[in-house]
Amino acid sequence: MASVEVTVTMVTILSDLIIECFMVILINEINMVDLSMSVLLNYLYSYIIIRRV
Repeated sequence: MASVEVTVTMVTILSDLIIECFMVILINEINMVDLSMSVLLNYLYSYIIIRRV
């Protein structure tokens, strides 16, 4: 159980870092609608990964 919690925590931290990187890149490249969509997709993928664990 402890290993699952650690894995979930790592995934959450990594997804937050990825989202921050995407935000920095996307704010410079495209509009806020596309930005919010990419953030939502990122959280969706994180949720799927966590559910699979």
